[in-house]
Amino acid sequence: MGKVIDGPLNAPRLHGAVAIEGERIAWVGEKTALPERFCTDAFERIALPGAASCPG
Repeated sequence: MGKVIDGPLNAPRLHGAVAIEGERIAWVGEKTALPERFCTDAFERIALPGAASCPG
């Protein structure tokens, strides 16, 4: 969780999250909107304070 840049014309999501299943991106958005199915212990959480990610 941290800043997520998800497209060239979209503003960065300052409190974004990226959910990955296997080798694929399953979901990208604000961490407050993270679907419940990704909020289990089956998923590892990695915080990236002060960093940015650009999934894709």
